[in-house]
Amino acid sequence: MPGPSLTVDELAEELGRKTSWLYDHWRAEVAEKRLPPPLNGGRPPLAWDRAQVHAVRDRELTRSQQISAAAIRAAYAAADETRLSRRSTERIAGDRAALDERFGRQA
Repeated sequence: MPGPSLTVDELAEELGRKTSWLYDHWRAEVAEKRLPPPLNGGRPPLAWDRAQVHAVRDRELTRSQQISAAAIRAAYAAADETRLSRRSTERIAGDRAALDERFGRQA
């Protein structure tokens, strides 16, 4: 499950923008109320509260659309967890094989 905050890279990805664009435009986005203020008042490293970002971005949606957006975000988070879990399992298996090769299989 994703953490409670979003880094600049994560937020840029959610917005479909480049990180450099977000660095250049976050103040205007906050002023126009298209983004909430960053958690640390705009001091590096920039981070945003995930729930606040979604609340601001979803406020123009109907209740039904808000529920759908939340479900989609949950599905993406679950897919990311599965992908990361599979990658971890594959890495562990690879590390185990490398150790077995180097030191021989121990019973």
